[in-house]
Amino acid sequence: MKLPWFVVLLCGLCFATEPWVTHYTATDGGFATTLHFVSSDYENSIQVSLTPYDQAGNALPSAVRQVTVQPGERLTLDRNTLEWNNLAVSHVQVQEHPLLAVAAAYEATQNSVLPATVAAQTLTTRAARYIPAGKAGAFDGLVVVNPNETETAFTLVAYDLQGNTEETLQLTLAPKAKWLGLPATLFSEGVGAAGYVDIRAEADLFAMGLRGTFASSGVSVLTELALQRDLPTPAKLTYSNQIGRILQRKCTPCHYSGGIGPFPLTNYAEATVYPELMQYAVSDGTMPPWKAAADCADMKNSQALDPAEKAMLLNWLAGPLDRGQAERAPAFTQPADNGWRGGTPTQTFAYPEAYEFKPGPDDYRCFPIPLNNSETLYLEGLEILPGSLEFVHHVLLYAVTTSEGEALDVSEPGPGYTCFGGPETEEVRLLGGWAPGGDPSFFGENIGMKIEPNTTIVMQVHYHYNGSAGFDQTQFGLYLSDEAHEKELFILPLVNEDFVIPAGAKNYKVTESITLPDYVPIEMHLVMPHMHLLGQSISVTATDKSGGEQCLVNVPKWDFNWQKFYNYEKPIQVPGGSTIKLSCIFDNSSENPFNPNSPPLPVRWGDATTDEMALAFLGIVFPFEVDIDDKNATWRWPHKINAAGVNLEKRRTNPLNKLPSCCQKGDEGKPWKKCDTVAAIGEASAEVLEKPAPKPED
Repeated sequence: MKLPWFVVLLCGLCFATEPWVTHYTATDGGFATTLHFVSSDYENSIQVSLTPYDQAGNALPSAVRQVTVQPGERLTLDRNTLEWNNLAVSHVQVQEHPLLAVAAAYEATQNSVLPATVAAQTLTTRAARYIPAGKAGAFDGLVVVNPNETETAFTLVAYDLQGNTEETLQLTLAPKAKWLGLPATLFSEGVGAAGYVDIRAEADLFAMGLRGTFASSGVSVLTELALQRDLPTPAKLTYSNQIGRILQRKCTPCHYSGGIGPFPLTNYAEATVYPELMQYAVSDGTMPPWKAAADCADMKNSQALDPAEKAMLLNWLAGPLDRGQAERAPAFTQPADNGWRGGTPTQTFAYPEAYEFKPGPDDYRCFPIPLNNSETLYLEGLEILPGSLEFVHHVLLYAVTTSEGEALDVSEPGPGYTCFGGPETEEVRLLGGWAPGGDPSFFGENIGMKIEPNTTIVMQVHYHYNGSAGFDQTQFGLYLSDEAHEKELFILPLVNEDFVIPAGAKNYKVTESITLPDYVPIEMHLVMPHMHLLGQSISVTATDKSGGEQCLVNVPKWDFNWQKFYNYEKPIQVPGGSTIKLSCIFDNSSENPFNPNSPPLPVRWGDATTDEMALAFLGIVFPFEVDIDDKNATWRWPHKINAAGVNLEKRRTNPLNKLPSCCQKGDEGKPWKKCDTVAAIGEASAEVLEKPAPKPED
């Protein structure tokens, strides 16, 4: 007699430990899942409990089910029967029974063929090897479940066909939690059919491979892959095996001949010139210059070293600097001569005349550059190339739909005009910017920023004093389309400019928050936090009405020299009614080595580097069309400010803001500041500087 297929798959399974269904898909997730229970007890019924968990490892008590399997029965249960359709069931633990076999059957939700069944797992491991399919269109994933009561760390190492270490990732799973990753997107270089992935863990866990294709692309299969569980000893730590690849991914984008890095790191000889300096910079977290915390939100193009890579690099730098087999070392590819890392822009722009920067106080200069566009354009991305990295501190691009910028340019001699906080025009929209370490910025599929006809781009460049003169002619490139996008992106500020940091205050907190109306959920695409020299840490969070908090960005160790527009790997959904909060910590004590004032002075909001800012730009997509400048709109962005994060009305009416930002106490001894005496600060400034400082927030 020919046995049914499910009996062939399941016969002989006897569980010695609690079985786990490590992956459970929803009916709207591309694959439907049914659970099969086969009893080998032909006299008695078997009752077991099913405990479902969400992906974070939280048990779902209301969804625990008691299952009774009759003698010799094969029982099939789907999500509907289990009443799990509206629950976030990610994986399932089944009560142990020696005479009960359990499996999960997967099938595509559309025109499925060849449904695949996977026995519930009982074999945990601390090491496994996975070989990806390397086939376009395939669902090719790794699943790891932590069955332990404590969090468990595991490491993924990608190898090429020759066994060279391509990339290492280290992750930590909460108790009972599940992790799912796709090799095609998990590693920056990808892992093809010729490569493989090793999984190593500090405690026992379940490791599983998932593979399938959807009905639209051919045969629909989702099945467990055999994982090799006996792994060889990791390859010897050498430049050729691991270090060269780490440096190429994380360091050589800046450290190459002609790059902004002070010395190249493109080959073994270059990597061994400054080992002590590199060791210090890596251990201190100064390099690579990625300041956002990895446990907050997933960001695109992260330059951060994961813990495993950092440990390998520090161990190698502290050792004999072993080269390994030279022929296995990765080859460096020099960037294109045109310098556009994001590809050739649709159009490139620069102010027609170079600007001469002279020794003196910080200089904020705006350069109006007409686009001469008669039709509406849609911006998909941008890239900025500073002309002089020695002087340019940061660059911001604004779209202005009036001729105010050109008029201000004509009113001052020389290229451009002096500007603080923004282009000093009424109609303005921030498009993006650059700061040291900045990358090309692309907004994402079906997302754009509308550029009205006859727009002028005002490019604001902040030149920072460094004791010598020079010239700059910064360029920018726009990636444009003449077709409207499905979603409109706005870059809007969350800002507090009403603060004074008392002299000597070490951990002074400044916050600002907004609460969205219930009917205004938003989609977050990017964020750029901003402070100056006294900044210690900065974060932005979103808290929904139930109290659930999600981190939008967290920079625990602020570095004024490395500021970025951080783009999310996937847009973050912020529900309506949520409160978005900015939190900044400042150190205005003499213990802060970056404090520009000795002894410390009270510091307020201002444009100069020696002033301070508490600001984050948020890249937002709204669920409906929004006119952020419409005063009569039902709802608009809560802050009454322009896109530069500055309340123009307050700036124009506050007498303190009429004074040169360079003139502060102590500046009379600095001839380059051009402040004759402290009296030049005036009564308005003295009143602010001497008034009692507000109490810091708890």
